[in-house]
This record gives sequence, C-alpha cells and structure tokens, in this order.
Amino acid sequence: MTTKAQKLDRRLLVLNPKDNVAVVLEAIGEDQALVTPTSSFRTNQAIPAGHKVAVSTITADEPVIKYGYSIGLASRSIQAGDHVHSDNLVDHHVVDDVGFRCAPPPQPAPKKIQFDGYVRSNGSVGTRNNIALLSTVNCSATVCHRIAAHFDERRMESWPGVDNVFAATHTTGCAMQYHGVKQQMLSRVMLGYAQHPNVARAMFVGLGCEQNTEGYLRRAAEVTPVHAPDGRRLTRDEGPEFMNIQSTGGTRATIHAGIERVERMLDEANQASREACDGSHLILAMECGGSDGYSGLTANPTVGEVADRIISGGGSAVLSETTELY
Repeated sequence: MTTKAQKLDRRLLVLNPKDNVAVVLEAIGEDQALVTPTSSFRTNQAIPAGHKVAVSTITADEPVIKYGYSIGLASRSIQAGDHVHSDNLVDHHVVDDVGFRCAPPPQPAPKKIQFDGYVRSNGSVGTRNNIALLSTVNCSATVCHRIAAHFDERRMESWPGVDNVFAATHTTGCAMQYHGVKQQMLSRVMLGYAQHPNVARAMFVGLGCEQNTEGYLRRAAEVTPVHAPDGRRLTRDEGPEFMNIQSTGGTRATIHAGIERVERMLDEANQASREACDGSHLILAMECGGSDGYSGLTANPTVGEVADRIISGGGSAVLSETTELY
C-alpha cells in the first residue's frame, strides 16, 4: 500500500497516518517541543537524524507502526518523545493478515521504450561497450589488474567508442574437485561475464597449472553454446581469447603480451556503434548498497519507479537480496 508522507515540520516526517513513530530528519536535542497533527510532546532524550521518535504512547508488547505496518513490538512502555531503537523495540515473527488485506499495486501500463544500445552477434543488446579480462585462477589476478591498469583514461582516448577495460578476478580456480559443483559454478559465472552483452570482447588469463583450464572452459561453453541471430553457432575465433602465464614466459611477458592483445581487441570493439533498440532488451540489476534510515524514503522508491518503467517497456528487473523485497 502506497501512502503519501505527511510532513510536519522540517525535523519530522510521518509516513502514514497510522504510524506511532516519526522519522527524525535532523538531529534533535533533549527536551525539544514537537507538534504533530494528533499530538504534541517534548523529546525525552537526544535523537539522531534518521532515527525514530514515538509520537504517542506505545505500551509493552504493542506493535510499533511505521509505513502503516508493524515493524516490531515494544519491549517496554514507550512514551511520546522517546527514542525508538533496539533498546525498546524487538523484532517479532507473528504473521498477521495485514499483508493479505493489501492488494499488490497495479501492473505498470505498457509503454514504448527505446534506448541506444550495442547489438551483439548473438542477438543480445548491451548498454556499454567494454573489454573484460578474466582470471581463471587467483594466481593470475594481478596480471589481469596490471593489464587493465595500463589502459587509463588518457590511453583510452585512442578508442572513444569503448567505455572501459576491466578485470574480473576471484580467489579460487585451483585445488578444487575437477568438474565438481564449485568448478561448474565458477565456470558458469566466468562465461557469464565473457558472454555479457556489455562486453564486446573478453580474454581469459590463467597461470597454466590450475584445474580451471582453458580446455574446461571451452567445453563448458559448448554445453550452452552462443548462437548468432540466424542460428549459426559462433566460431572459436569469435569467442573469448585465452592466454596463460607459464606458456607466455612469466608475469612480465604476459602483461606485455596481454596489453598487445587488448589493443587489437580495442581496435575491433571501437568499430561498434549504438543503434535504437527496444526496451524489452533492458535488464536492471539491483543490489542493496547499505541501508540507512532514509533508504525507504529515497533510494528504494526511486529504484522501484525505475524498475516499473523498465518492466512497462517489456524489460526485466532482478533484485538479488530477498530481504530487500520487504
């Protein structure tokens, strides 16, 4: 249920008429007079910005209401003007029917959405044009980062059509069960990076003695091969490139050779151009960056509106943290 927040004065925000707490918008000292449409009181202690203050008396075991919903129970009696926090508010898992009484919001009306994207050979569409350096094992992570660091902002001016050269590394790839669950998951994630529509070209960099080998990754790619729009399987040359430190002659030699390879990849990627694409190709990935007292007032509703807009155009939105749904 969406409710319009009611602003009292510049220090308080009541989010729903049912709420027995208000959000403090700026730090309030002790014994400060506050007035709401239904009560007037003085603060009983200093309350930091972003925290909650009781706007009415809340008896022990009574729900504390915010956004019109119970967010927990009062662990003891709370007076109007009290700071409501973990010392007097406890979580509870009592399931009531409030969620069932509230109908879900209406589905966004369909809209025509277009954006300028990069159409890839397999039919996917990217919003960026990047080169990816992927370490097959933790031992090659430093080499990947050194190669990527070479292509700083000044050097990238030579390829204005490419957004970035980035390294995606990890801390595993060796001493794992061959074709075990861990190796299958790792290869799936790495191939996901390599085949991501925001990646024009990708290069895997290994050490040479790890279990997460070039051969294994190539076979894993063949299980779920990438196809062009006409159904044609992409050739070996159109896929990601591979190199390893031991075969190339050591760390320094691999960094030098890797830079040369990436320069050729940049020349190719720089030829790509944006074109008008339907919004159904858009996929929005959402991840909590760290909640605070204002997340529910600012970032969360904004991201929700953006997700609704993309979905209305036939696109998708993915929220990675289940708890953030609530």
